[in-house]
This record gives sequence, C-alpha cells and structure tokens, in this order.
Amino acid sequence: MRDDHETMVRSPPSAALTDAPCDAGRPRYNLIRDPSRGRPVPYPVAIDEDRVAQVRHGFRPRARDAAIVTYPRSGTTWMQQIVSALLVEAGLHPRDDRRRLAERIPWLEAMSPGSEIWMRSPRVFKTHATHGLAPPIGRFVCVVREPKDVAVSTFHHTRAWRSFAFQGTWARWLALFRAGEVEGGSWAEHVREWVDAAARDPGRVLVVRYEDMHQDPGTVIRRVAAFLGVEVDAAGVARVIDESRFDRMRADPRASHDHLGAFRTADATPFLRRGVRGDWKRHFSAAERRAFDAAIRAELGAAGELLGYPS
Repeated sequence: MRDDHETMVRSPPSAALTDAPCDAGRPRYNLIRDPSRGRPVPYPVAIDEDRVAQVRHGFRPRARDAAIVTYPRSGTTWMQQIVSALLVEAGLHPRDDRRRLAERIPWLEAMSPGSEIWMRSPRVFKTHATHGLAPPIGRFVCVVREPKDVAVSTFHHTRAWRSFAFQGTWARWLALFRAGEVEGGSWAEHVREWVDAAARDPGRVLVVRYEDMHQDPGTVIRRVAAFLGVEVDAAGVARVIDESRFDRMRADPRASHDHLGAFRTADATPFLRRGVRGDWKRHFSAAERRAFDAAIRAELGAAGELLGYPS
C-alpha cells in the first residue's frame, strides 16, 4: 500500500472543483459539497468529490472498524501512533510491523478504492471528514485541539506542501482560517458537529482533547482502549506512552512524511513540527487573540463550554 501523502501529492487535481484562481495568498483546494452545510468544504486537490462520495456510499464497514477523526493538525498522527501501539499491546496487530504509520492507519479518502479490503481486522483509518461527509464506520475517536494552536500548525503545514501552492503571510492565513476557507472548512463547525454527535451517541463517538493527551496520557490511553474494546494492562499502557512520545515519533521516519521531500517546499518545517501546547503565543497579537477567541466562543456555543475553548 502506498503512503497516503505520496498518493495525495502524485494524484492530479479535479479541474472542475479545484479552487481557482489560485495565487501565493490563497491555497489550492478542491471544494467538496457537504449536504449538511450551506457551502462546500475545502479538501486537498488530490481528493475529489467522486472519491468522497465513494467513501460515504461505497465503503463496506466491518464490525470492529474504527476511525480517528480530526480537523487537520489536531493531533492526528499522535493518536494514530497511540491506537497502533494499543492494537499491538492487545495482540491484535503484529509487534514486528515495519510499515509506515500512514500504511498501518491510512487516510481513508486518500486510499486507492477497494484497497481497504486487504487490511487486517480490526481496521483503523484516519479521516478529516466533517460529520456530514463521514464514512459509515461504527466508532470514531475525535481529537480536538485548542483552535489557536490549530491555526498556527495549519499555517506552517500548508506552506510546507507544494500542492497547496500557498506562501501567504500569517495575517492572510488567519483571515482565511477564520472564514473557513482552508482545508477542513470552519474549525468551529467541524468540532461542534462531532461534539454534538458524541453527546447523542457516546458509544459511537469519543471526544479526546489534545491538551489532555499532554497532561494525562495514561488516562486518555485507557479511555481510548475501553472505547475500542481493547484490553491492555498497566505495563501495556506505559509502553504505549513511551511509543507515542513526541521525540521518539519525530526520530522515527515511519511516523512522519518528511521522506517526501520532493513534494515539500524548500523551507518546509518538519511534518511533526513542535507538538506543544500554546505555540499560538508566538504568532497571535493581543488584538488577534481577542477577536479570534470572541468569534470562536460565539460559534462553538455549548460545545465550547464542554471543551474549555477558548482558554
């Protein structure tokens, strides 16, 4: 199976949906219609509407399937590493699997159609889908991160990949992010939909805060294991914590996409860039923070109280 990001950057864009015109101040995207929303959702150019529809309507789920769902740059890779390590500790996946993390837990929308049938059960995928575009999978682990940190991380991420063709300023990016004109669309809408889904059906959607993964990883790991029906003892939890340390993941070429240097810009930051809380403080001005927090608070509504965002 090809690395999902390699598939993404090698695939041609859909001329009908690619966001155009594009320039250094506006990333290139495909715009995918979401039936639950009034406007389309931006996706990377290699994922078109036909592929998203195929995943929504043609995917054949299995009983133990699960997916990690996030708004982009919200701890996706970290949770992939945790879940992969949990499956190994439970004896459900082999310990000597040398494949890249992106092959063990692939991006469902970026996979070659039908290739998922060859995956070993229990299968786990990643997705950045809105709730309205989610695949028909039985369980979702939804990771949510402080939105100002997400804005900063997506800024560096978008500038790092040639396919986005974006070299705009931080101020330009912040305006696009607030308008929902970036990959994933509106952060608040994406998060609110998944938090509401978890409230309606907690057996199907588990919401995990990125900040809690930092503060108390053992508790988060045990919650995720219980949600997925994976049995792991205290020693196994300790090993999962060790396997998913940021410094260890960053040193492991299987955990990142830095090997795809030809598809990244000359000044690209590492795929696993910082992995910290509060990096937004190095980017936001006081005025930007006040305006951003006020807007996010209004858009999140009750979901913001539950999540504690913005801080």
